Amino acid sequence: MARSWYSLAGYPPSIQSLHVDRIGFDAALFKSATADRHCGYMEQRAVGLVYDGARDRIYGVQLARGQTIESSYVFDATNHIQLCRLQLGLRRTRLGTAQRVVFRRMGS
Repeated sequence: MARSWYSLAGYPPSIQSLHVDRIGFDAALFKSATADRHCGYMEQRAVGLVYDGARDRIYGVQLARGQTIESSYVFDATNHIQLCRLQLGLRRTRLGTAQRVVFRRMGS
């Protein structure tokens, strides 16, 4: 992207950026992950967790259509929904110095 574009967003002209083709990357990653024999893909929204607070353990993920998937491990990839953080009442913490990231999507 041209440096002049960044000035419209308030960034200094000296900013360095790394552009990642998220559409291509996301599509390739999704195809690779769902092709793996250890992956079971269901096109449904996660809406809740089966959580035991006394044991601090997530036993399952509840889906929008009523099913529950039992789990050994849960990785929250719900992005802005932040399902695990909000369901478990966790505080959001930054991992270090805030970074400036520009996302550009072409299409949906």
